[in-house]
Amino acid sequence: IQDLRQAQDHLGELHDLQILNHSLSESEKPRKTSDLPVLRAEIEGQQQLHWLRWRELAQRLHLDCNRQHVQRQLLELGNDLHSLAPP
Repeated sequence: IQDLRQAQDHLGELHDLQILNHSLSESEKPRKTSDLPVLRAEIEGQQQLHWLRWRELAQRLHLDCNRQHVQRQLLELGNDLHSLAPP
């Protein structure tokens, strides 16, 4: 479950960085042109880092043994939640 959370976090960060990059491109306010290349390089570096981490997690989660383990955990969690529900 923790791997799923981390994968979701990395995808969320990638999305946020993509929106930030798009906003910089679409911004109507003039900026110092010397600042943008540095900022864009930092955004790109962060995107690459999150993409790499997401790919590592995705490969691990894709293995049959991991998928079966996660499925069992989710079923157990569902059963636990069902047993806690009022009648």
